[in-house]
Amino acid sequence: VSVVNMSLSWPRAYDTQDVRSAVKEAIQKGVIIVASAGNDRKKEPTFPCSYEGVICVGSVSIDGSMSVFSDFGSHIDILGPGDDIVSTYPTTRVSSALRFQKYETMSGTSQASPHVAGIIATLRSAYPQMSADEIKARLYSSSMEIPESGSSLYGMARLDRIFTAPTTPVFYPHFKTITPAVLDEKSLQASGAFDFENLGVAAHDVRVEVSINGGAPVSTQIGDLNPLQKTSITWKHAFASLDDSADLKLILRVFDSTGFRRQFETHLETARKLDSAGAVHTQSADKAIAGIDLDN
Repeated sequence: VSVVNMSLSWPRAYDTQDVRSAVKEAIQKGVIIVASAGNDRKKEPTFPCSYEGVICVGSVSIDGSMSVFSDFGSHIDILGPGDDIVSTYPTTRVSSALRFQKYETMSGTSQASPHVAGIIATLRSAYPQMSADEIKARLYSSSMEIPESGSSLYGMARLDRIFTAPTTPVFYPHFKTITPAVLDEKSLQASGAFDFENLGVAAHDVRVEVSINGGAPVSTQIGDLNPLQKTSITWKHAFASLDDSADLKLILRVFDSTGFRRQFETHLETARKLDSAGAVHTQSADKAIAGIDLDN
């Protein structure tokens, strides 16, 4: 097995270490895991989509815009078509949209995810020695941007581009592994960091700008980034008061020797020490969703 599709998702409250460990082990052995993002039209992370190394897939409609049901946000890596997709269907059930058995038109990120897995399988069958990171670089660099800002890290997956995609730097921020930052109640400041990686060919004179909640961008010169080289990007934000919303929007803009390369965005979690024992309580828009989504 070299490519696995997982058309299912669950919120943080239902996540288990057993599944997390199994997915991690498969990825370490070179298996590419593709998972559906969920159909709640929310930005909260779902699992296994939000595991490090999993390719998380949201859905686009026939006109290329985000599907009305699709989850969105920085834990979603790429998008695939998920509206009215003809799918196999149990023979014991009657199709409501088609006039013959065994098939039905269905909508959901469960339909978008196998589309992306199929593109990856097509590329991997043509180039079996290509590494998982090389495949991800081609998948992301050949994607097509869509109008909705913040829908995913990259746009819509395109089979017609993946074999002819130019070899370029492919920057990837590891937003999935960001941990909540603790607010210093004396200075009213919160800070944190996340990894930033180049999946593609070597990049030169790399510079990043980070802005939070529309504030002035802070620029950091990174220099050269070789293939699969990671660096750490730090961020800091000063709150006006303890009553400020803890939901922080971070915009990351990346430049290299060719000029502006790409923009990413994510929402950050912050936490405060609220009791005398020093316990840290998370304040965030990321709240567990009641129920579990097995949309196929």
